Amino acid sequence: MESLLETPRTGAGVSKNATQALEQTTCDANHAGSTNFESLLPELQFQILCLLDLHQLRAVIHASPSFHRQYRHDRKYILRKSLEQTLGSVIVDAYAVLLLATQSPKPGRLDFLQWYSKVTKARRLPHSDDITEAAAIDMAIFFFRLADPVAEYYAYETLSCLSRNLEKHSFHRKSGHVLSSSETMRFRRAIYRFQLLSLLVDLSDTSIELLRTQIAQDFINMLEPWETEEAFAFYQYLQSTYHKVFADISWDLNPKNPKSNGRGQRFISRGSYELDQGWLRCDYVEGTALAGLSPLEVIFFHRVDRELVVSTMERHMRKSHISLGMVAGIFGHLKQAKWRLSHPSERDRMRQEKTPFPFRGDGEPDAPPLGWTIIWGGVYCNLYGWHIPQEIRRWGFVFWDAIRMEETRAVEMLRVQWEEDAR
Repeated sequence: MESLLETPRTGAGVSKNATQALEQTTCDANHAGSTNFESLLPELQFQILCLLDLHQLRAVIHASPSFHRQYRHDRKYILRKSLEQTLGSVIVDAYAVLLLATQSPKPGRLDFLQWYSKVTKARRLPHSDDITEAAAIDMAIFFFRLADPVAEYYAYETLSCLSRNLEKHSFHRKSGHVLSSSETMRFRRAIYRFQLLSLLVDLSDTSIELLRTQIAQDFINMLEPWETEEAFAFYQYLQSTYHKVFADISWDLNPKNPKSNGRGQRFISRGSYELDQGWLRCDYVEGTALAGLSPLEVIFFHRVDRELVVSTMERHMRKSHISLGMVAGIFGHLKQAKWRLSHPSERDRMRQEKTPFPFRGDGEPDAPPLGWTIIWGGVYCNLYGWHIPQEIRRWGFVFWDAIRMEETRAVEMLRVQWEEDAR
């Protein structure tokens, strides 16, 4: 944790980024710019630190010895407040990831899902004081090392896809690269929830081998349909990424390769190299995606280091038979239809009755984005996955704020692509 938050630059004064963070917490920016922050009363330093998000907090306590001392004195409270400031309602998912990843023994899936259902509906933790200092530190570490970099990378890739689609359809309006707070929240929510799904179905846990599909289904059913789309969009992106990686390193792991040094023996079945067989490769792609965020640090940020990529993939590659994205998988139309027949819900009733469900703005964490309300004509719908064209999912229709959708003419493009789809 020292390397992430706590190492102060002694004698360095307050850096430009830290000064900006401090100025943003004051009412009078002109006055703030001339203030000697090092000499502020401890009580005022404490109040300022409680207003900062994690990035601002790190900048300030790295730059200022006095703020660093105040942070160390009240670390539990300040760090918890900073997590709330940074993650908003997504703190529920971040804490859930922590519980599943670190508790020993792991909480039972049924008990965990019952707890998660309650806190997800409330969009907040009932007792945030229950987050211990150690838990807050672990949540901050995971945020800085994996969740935030992966969310930023995926958001950038999705923005690039949006720009390409706009150009392809002759809507020549460039999209800015700065995300709003609500767009950032949606991307982070998708990342944390996909990590949560991967922990719930844990492919290394043989005790739940026959229950994984049901566990995944129960988890998905707790989410609003547009939130399910967020997580599925990230999964679909991982599928595409891993297919490319597998194609690139397949020969490195083939025992027939004289330079393989004995690698890849576990991918041989009945004398055949499994990664050369399309349907088996899809099983490996799904299983590797369900390894969660850990391999993505290498795949996204160290792709040029071929040896590191190969060793990372060899360590994380495994087959999955849950079938998430296939036609018969939990995101497919067959599984959705079967589930709704056997387990009709209030959401099904709302869809069948075409309950009005207009766009309510981007400020509410539980409200649907504009793109979602457009494709379903302003009425409630709980269909997702197969029912939505991959093309519009790739450019992130479910992530963008109304202002971006309208200014870039993505609203027009969405309507065209939706009408062109035959399903």
